Amino acid sequence: MRKKIGALATTVIAVLSVASISPAARASAAGERVDRAGSEASAAVDCSWEYPRFRLRSRGTGKYVAIEYGYTGDRYAMLRARADYGQASVFVMCTHDGLWTGLWTIDGGFVAAEVNYTGANDGMLRARSAGVGSWEQFDVRCVVSNGPDLCNIRSRGTGLYVAAEVNYSGGDDGMLRARSSSVGSWEQFYAEGM
Repeated sequence: MRKKIGALATTVIAVLSVASISPAARASAAGERVDRAGSEASAAVDCSWEYPRFRLRSRGTGKYVAIEYGYTGDRYAMLRARADYGQASVFVMCTHDGLWTGLWTIDGGFVAAEVNYTGANDGMLRARSAGVGSWEQFDVRCVVSNGPDLCNIRSRGTGLYVAAEVNYSGGDDGMLRARSSSVGSWEQFYAEGM
């Protein structure tokens, strides 16, 4: 993983995604539209298994990122930094036109930053899109080290960095949101390859 992601650590565009159940089927089960207004039509995206697979661990919470498929409504498939290693979701970097362009989850869909949400949910990350538009594109910058790469993730939809909400409570504890203008420990994630 260090060789593939670290070599691209300047301006990497990434799409987070999940894949054994189709994104359209997941969105349908959640009672949502996949082709929502505000996200451009998707172009051809390659999420081949030859690309890096990894788990994300929040530096702020010390926990791994998991997708909340048990949630319903506007929180369905929310990303939260709240899991142990064995419960963590697995992500794949995808490409579009030769650039890393998104994050795809191994069991469901592309990750989107919810640009149209307001208040404490503004910019929430959810693994629920069938294609890649501006809401599903992220710049991922990583520092290569002897251990896991330390990365920050910036949403192209919001222009802001993804943070794990360390001070949220209950079912929102550790929620990932694209809402920060600078990078601190809440906006840093270890990318642990498989």
